[in-house]
Amino acid sequence: CYFHIPSICALIGETTKKELVESVDRGNDDRKLVDFMRRVNDIYLELKWVTYLSKFGIENMFSRDMLNKFSNASFALAIATNLVFVTGYKYREREECIDVSLRTFRSIYLHPRSSWNQNPELSQYAQEMPCLSPFQNDIVAVLNWLQILVSTSTLILYLVVVSKPKFDLSLTDLSSRSIRMLGFNVPEQDYRLFLMIYRNLGALWFSIADGFPPGLYYMVYALTCFLVQRVYPPLCAFLLLDIVVKSPTTASVLMAVYKPRKQLGYTLILLIFVVYIYAAFYFFSFRLQFTEGAFEDCRSLLECFAATLNYGTRLSGGVGDLFEHSVNTGRSVIDFLFFMTIIVVLLNIVFGIIIDTFAELRMALVDREIATKNFCFICGISSEAFERDAQFKSTKGAINTGWTDHYKKDHNIWNYSAFLIALKEQDKDYDDGIELFVRKCMESEIVDW
Repeated sequence: CYFHIPSICALIGETTKKELVESVDRGNDDRKLVDFMRRVNDIYLELKWVTYLSKFGIENMFSRDMLNKFSNASFALAIATNLVFVTGYKYREREECIDVSLRTFRSIYLHPRSSWNQNPELSQYAQEMPCLSPFQNDIVAVLNWLQILVSTSTLILYLVVVSKPKFDLSLTDLSSRSIRMLGFNVPEQDYRLFLMIYRNLGALWFSIADGFPPGLYYMVYALTCFLVQRVYPPLCAFLLLDIVVKSPTTASVLMAVYKPRKQLGYTLILLIFVVYIYAAFYFFSFRLQFTEGAFEDCRSLLECFAATLNYGTRLSGGVGDLFEHSVNTGRSVIDFLFFMTIIVVLLNIVFGIIIDTFAELRMALVDREIATKNFCFICGISSEAFERDAQFKSTKGAINTGWTDHYKKDHNIWNYSAFLIALKEQDKDYDDGIELFVRKCMESEIVDW
């Protein structure tokens, strides 16, 4: 099948191509190809938007490649700022720090209602506070303002490059039928206005909340940069968590906790209930055997439960480390049972669930990488099969067409995407038999073609 490749296909950037290959659903061949067609449709909407931007000569500035560069620059600035923090922040005399701190931050240590360094005995605030040297303070000030500029630019790029096409797509998806399905009883005279408001609000939310990372992430990131500059410098440490967005491996660490959230939730509930049972025994029967420091933490059942949960799950010997060391048959049995049930069994079940899920996600990433490199995206045949076939043909004197020729020429994924985009650019009236068949398959999400 020969077709004219639309000129807008040249605007597809490497970042867009990489994102499609890495994020497409590879559950099975049918789901993979259906998701591929959907993503090509999203790319087409982006290309139409980029074509519009090209009228003003700003298509290179507002592109996914530029968004990726600004995002990486923002992360680099966060690393640089935290390096200055970790090497420069020290507790210094209050008089030494006030002038320096006010040059950059509204330090919480200068505000009596928000300071955490209050001295209850002297009824005044500590005479020392953390601050940087004047030179380091100037460096951080420059880095912070650059961080605010770059993060804000990243947010603007995301809204223009990614959110705008998503907004247009969701406008077409939110129909009047969806309002009827929601059960809203809207008078006919107000129906059009309600439909317009509903569609625009729904499309706006979809455009900033869909995908990973969503637009809301970049909004929170930019806001955090402002808070670092004007309110609370330690918030800068949270900006380093941007690595979760940039690295699939680190994202798997968080997914190892999120994915089994139901199992973890029920296990933690069981742990809390069991700890409460032990806390009740300790409160009613063994309170006087607590050490002097822990004795005050068990004046009520609630306080005793909180102390047992807090210290018992963190101390290596369980809650028994809070008691005076003596041979008491009754308490020794309970201490041993606490250690076995909480420390050995329940906590290790929690850790085991997380570790097993992480291993599963890691293997999924490895399998995905193998499928990407060694299997044809379109037909799903392995590279080994093509190489064996090529060797067999070469012995028969036939043309040697191996794996490289197949995935670069026969089943080139970007040739297929160009054909789908060409159909979207072409008027239906000009379709030939093959093009009309493929167009109907696209509309019905059928991948037989």
